[in-house]
Amino acid sequence: MRNNNIAQSIKIRMEMGETVTALNYARTSTDNDEQKDSCDNQVAMCKIYLKIYPNVKLAEKPYVDQGHSGKSDIGREAFENMLDRVKQGDIDLIIVKTKARLCRSKALATMLEEMMRDYKFSILTLSDGQIYDSTDRNSRLINGIKDILDEDYVWGQSEYGKMTHALRCERKTLASSNVTFGYQWNKETKNIEINEKEAGIVKMVYEWYVYSDFGVNEISRKLAEIGVYGKNSKKPVTAATLMQWLSNESYVGVFHINKRGSMLDLGAGRETKRFVNPKEEWIAVQRPELAIIDKDLFNLAQKIRAERRSTYDKPSKEASQARFRGFHLFAGKVFCGACGTQFVHVYADRAQTISAYKDYFAKKAKEVGEKCENNKYNKIHEIVLSNITKKAINLTLENTEQIFDNLYNIISEAFESSTDNISKISALKKKLNSLEKERDSYFEGWRTAPDSEMREYFYKKITSIKEEITELQKVLSEYDTDTKDDNQIKEQLQKVKEQLESLQHIETLDRCIVDNFVDKIIVNPDGGLYLTLKVGTKFTITVPEYSEVAASIRKGEAVRYIKSLRDFFYFWQSVGRLFIGHMMVVCRPDTQTRRPTCSRALRQWC
Repeated sequence: MRNNNIAQSIKIRMEMGETVTALNYARTSTDNDEQKDSCDNQVAMCKIYLKIYPNVKLAEKPYVDQGHSGKSDIGREAFENMLDRVKQGDIDLIIVKTKARLCRSKALATMLEEMMRDYKFSILTLSDGQIYDSTDRNSRLINGIKDILDEDYVWGQSEYGKMTHALRCERKTLASSNVTFGYQWNKETKNIEINEKEAGIVKMVYEWYVYSDFGVNEISRKLAEIGVYGKNSKKPVTAATLMQWLSNESYVGVFHINKRGSMLDLGAGRETKRFVNPKEEWIAVQRPELAIIDKDLFNLAQKIRAERRSTYDKPSKEASQARFRGFHLFAGKVFCGACGTQFVHVYADRAQTISAYKDYFAKKAKEVGEKCENNKYNKIHEIVLSNITKKAINLTLENTEQIFDNLYNIISEAFESSTDNISKISALKKKLNSLEKERDSYFEGWRTAPDSEMREYFYKKITSIKEEITELQKVLSEYDTDTKDDNQIKEQLQKVKEQLESLQHIETLDRCIVDNFVDKIIVNPDGGLYLTLKVGTKFTITVPEYSEVAASIRKGEAVRYIKSLRDFFYFWQSVGRLFIGHMMVVCRPDTQTRRPTCSRALRQWC
């Protein structure tokens, strides 16, 4: 029978030889085996104590966290598992070398204090052989002071680390944290050295990229073929990793320090915040003796990367629609006309019954003081958007005949144009093939050139040919190489038209209808809204006040944006998914019969 004084009760039971159930916990801040308070030493101390008191029995194997700080509970898997075991209610003691092994923050110490009262256990520290007694004033005072000192130790270590880092930046000294693939840290000399095996792989990657004109995905496959995988993942090296290698200046002997910073935080559920410093704060450290590749090869790789980026340019994040497609009705559809920021779902009342969408530009501003011009109309109620969208979709469905007549004419013109271009496309492809062969021969000449003058000559030739190839690829991309039968295309278009007509009049909106009809809604600083449907129809809406559903809608004209057969199929793919009687109907062309087919996927949208 346990009395109210948990610590005294455990001591009495130990003296009387009664069984006391315990758990052992060990922790080190680093995974260095030579650390003074190593995990092995802590576990060994517990075993010695158990031999002296054989009636103290461990309920589980020792819980060990190696390489984790005691300033927080985040990332300490063994610590979390131990607390879960304590919550079963049959543990009397947690045995640790010192209380600092459990925690180095007052917040965590308070959390443990509360758990000791709730689950009737105490903490035994092997360093002094004392069992913590929460009812004893002196014990509480001593442990409270220790908790303060332990937390202050963490803050002191953080300040010392910052001073050391500042001194390292001033002296431009490299540390083990600057080691990347291709290098290794010498513990004896405390310096970075070239890892010859990894350096050979780096050279191979650069040569494949420059001399053989391989892309990063092809390089990844070739590395896997020769048994080179990611260090930790043991999977093929990713394209992102290879791009980092191809832009890493360390390989030409230029290292950068002060690239990252941190802000210490302590307590339960809290962790140190880490961030990347602006590039202007980075400090370059010249170490030419650690260069793995020559600067000419590195510079050429950077030029090739720049050329490929311009060839395969992607739209900016501000211009492209957000990828997020949430569960809210208009998630990922509403954007600010001034700054391009996506509106996110919020509730307009405390009871969370009125849905709205708000522009949180301030949270995404990249510069201090940066503001969005749309201050007044940066929030809109979902009911307003619903009424506007229903009206727009119904107006579009009522005028499908006129829209599809326009599309028939556009498709016919595109078909005639595509058949005339076949001979031009064939000639362009032959010329492109010839240029690629000529480029490869110049690459070989550049690789075997005896001096820098010859290399410069070959490089100019390669650059000139690449510019021609880029121009040819742009010209080819403008042609539509799809030569499908005009009648079959019109049959497919008619099928889509029939499905649109079957929708009749929409009374209520759900996520499926919004996702398949609405392309984008722009909210402008003057209160005007631009609504674009995926069928190409645009609407202009004036909303004087968002608090009331007062919207006047003007019917827009069908946008003749379909200029080729490829554009038509992009349009058809977007509009082909239609919500019909709570069933998803996906229309797609049958490649064998060239007839439109429909497959029904009976899945609910919620």
